[in-house]
Amino acid sequence: MKDEIKKDILKLKKLEAARKKIDGLRVLYQSSIDEYKNRILKKLRVPLLIYTGKILQDYQNGLGVFVSKDEMRFVSSGEAKHDILNTFSSGQLSGFVLAFLFSMNKQYITKSSDDLGFILIDDPVQTMDDVNIASLIEVMRNDFSDKQIILSTHETDKENYILYKFLKYNLKGQSFNVKEKLYI
Repeated sequence: MKDEIKKDILKLKKLEAARKKIDGLRVLYQSSIDEYKNRILKKLRVPLLIYTGKILQDYQNGLGVFVSKDEMRFVSSGEAKHDILNTFSSGQLSGFVLAFLFSMNKQYITKSSDDLGFILIDDPVQTMDDVNIASLIEVMRNDFSDKQIILSTHETDKENYILYKFLKYNLKGQSFNVKEKLYI
């Protein structure tokens, strides 16, 4: 019985040592994640504010979306306590997601690493109002004229408007109806 108790005590000490190592690794892992998030947020803070300000033209609570300091939380103003997920409409969230995409593209895609040079966006205008659509087109036209932009939409009036805005400024544009061309 005494030997079993000694074995159990030895086992317990080994488990406690292993637990201590795991706790240390957990702290190290969490601090690495926090450092990585902070580095990303620091790089995206200004471009995201600029692009949300450009795209969300009719947003009444200010220009642009702020990244809450040291958190992966997006708020409508510097002092706001509520995340934009709880306060934005679906169209505003769509505009924010596009602004986030553009910010990531500007910060992390360099000409030397971008072999293909295109941006794919699935139905970006579905829930957006006309003012935000016009702003989105201006951002794409001015800030990403060196990229091939492929958009999908089922709204022909929005498709025609986007095509018109690009052609008006001598940028190439083409419409392709998948339903007519591929599903006869």
